[in-house]
Amino acid sequence: MKTDWIKKKPAQLTLAIAATLGIAATAMLWMKISDFDSNFNSSRGGSVSTAKVAALNTDTLDNARTSIEATLAWPTVKGGPRLFISKTYVAIEGKLMRPGVGSFHPPVPNEWLEKYGLNVMSATVLNEDPSQKGFTVLEDWLGLDARAHLDMNGQPVIGPDGKPLPDDSTDPTKADSHPPYHTKLELVKVTFVAFRLIMKSYDAPAKITKPSDVTVQINTVDLRNKTQFVAVGDDIPGTKFKVESFEHKEAPGADGTKVDVSEATLLNKETQEKIVLPLKRVVDSPDSYATFRYKWAKPPENKKTPDFTKRRGESFTLDPEKDKPYKLLTIRAKEVDIELPDKTKKTLTETP
Repeated sequence: MKTDWIKKKPAQLTLAIAATLGIAATAMLWMKISDFDSNFNSSRGGSVSTAKVAALNTDTLDNARTSIEATLAWPTVKGGPRLFISKTYVAIEGKLMRPGVGSFHPPVPNEWLEKYGLNVMSATVLNEDPSQKGFTVLEDWLGLDARAHLDMNGQPVIGPDGKPLPDDSTDPTKADSHPPYHTKLELVKVTFVAFRLIMKSYDAPAKITKPSDVTVQINTVDLRNKTQFVAVGDDIPGTKFKVESFEHKEAPGADGTKVDVSEATLLNKETQEKIVLPLKRVVDSPDSYATFRYKWAKPPENKKTPDFTKRRGESFTLDPEKDKPYKLLTIRAKEVDIELPDKTKKTLTETP
C-alpha cells in the first residue's frame, strides 16, 4: 500500500523530503552559531596585549558638550533681548547712513548722544532729562559755560581768544553731573527809575579853598518841592542824602566852545551809596531794578520759581544752593552784571 501511495502522490513525497532536509540544515546552522562565541572568546583570550595605552585627551569634546548644554544668552539691547538684531541705518537724501555719523539734532553730534546710550532717533531727545536733575540733554551738552562749542555744521566755535571753545559738556545720565545753576538764570527786563534830585546850578568862587565854598542848587525832578541851596558837606533837607563833594569839569562843545559838565556827588547816609549828579542832567535812581526768571525746577514736581526783582547792590540765592549768594552789581540798558558765588562776574542780557 505504501508503494501505491508513493506512486499516486509523488509531489507530496518530494515536499516532505525537502521539508525534512530544511529542518536538518537549520538545526546544524543553529549549533554552529551557538559554538561561535565560546570558540571566539577562547581564541581572543590568548592575544591580550600588556602594553600601556596613553589616556585620550577629551578636552575638545568636553568643551563642545559644555557649550551645547549652556543656556543661550542673546545680545542685550535697549528694551530687552532680541533674537534678531540689525545695525540701525537712516536714509538721508537717498543714502543710508549710520546714526553715529553727523548730527540729527544740530549742533549736538550723534556720536555724543550714542556715547551715553541716548536714543538718536527720538525727536525729543535734546529736551529729555534722563537723570532727573533739572537739566535737559541739550543743557548738559552746552556744558559749564552754557555755550555751544560746535556750530550747526559741526565745526568748532572760535572763542574771544582766537582758540576753539573747549568741550565742557556734562554727563546727562548722572544726577551729580550738570552745569552751574546760574546757567538757568535769565534777565527778563531792566526797569529804570529816575532819581528825584537834580543839580540845576552851582555857585563857586574862582578859587576854591575848601569844599564848603561851593553851594549847589538842588531841585526835585517833578518840581513839587522848593529849590534848595546846599553847601558841600551839608545834608539835603527832607532827604537821606548829603552833598559829599563837587568837581568843576568842562568838555569841548559842538561849536568849539567849552561846555560845563561839573558834577556833585551825593551820599546816601543810610546805605553809604554814592550817586553822581551831572549838571542839569537826570540820572537813574539806585531804585532801578532788574527782573529775573529762574528756569530750574526740582524733578519730579517741577515747581516753577516765580519771577523776582532785585535792586542794584542786592543779594539773592538760587535753589537748591541756598548757601551760595549772588549779587546784582550794575544795571544798564537791557543788561546787568551779577557777582557769582566764586566772586567772578557774569553779564546777563535781556531774553526776547
